[in-house]
Order: sequence, then C-alpha cells, then structure tokens
Amino acid sequence: MTSKLMAQLKNEKLQLDVWSDLPDMHVYTGYYLNGEQGKYGRIYRKYAGIALECQYYPNGINYKDRYLLPILKKGKKMSHYIRYELKGV
Repeated sequence: MTSKLMAQLKNEKLQLDVWSDLPDMHVYTGYYLNGEQGKYGRIYRKYAGIALECQYYPNGINYKDRYLLPILKKGKKMSHYIRYELKGV
C-alpha cells in the first residue's frame, strides 16, 4: 500500500502534514480540556491540543477485505509508514 496524505493542519506560520500507509486515522482534540494542569504546571484549556493517530479501522477485525485486517500471525513481519512533516508557511 502506498502512503497518502491523511491530514493537513495549517495556520499563518506552520503547516503539519501527516502521511501514512495505514487505512484510518483517529483524531482527538482538546475539546474536553477545562483548565487541567499538565507537565511543569502548564494549564490546558479547551481546544489546547490535538492528537492524530494513524492506525487500522477500530472494527477492522470484522472487515471482509483481508488486506485491512490488523492481525499479525506467528513468524510473519509487518511494518507501516507514518510521517509527520512540520514546515514553515
């Protein structure tokens, strides 16, 4: 499987491109943050962060397309490609 652009985040200064050969991406936002204290005493407010996680489909075990199955059998090897590319705009 070839890698494809999974996500692109951009503001006036930076752009983040996420490339992967995995079929799915989960996105978690800081929507539910409400003043939680983090590392070094930093306070995290609503929308303070985002996580972009390339992976198999959450229900992938039930898909009929054998290529998408997240199963690694004994003696077999598996590798995937994920690239996070950060650049100035």
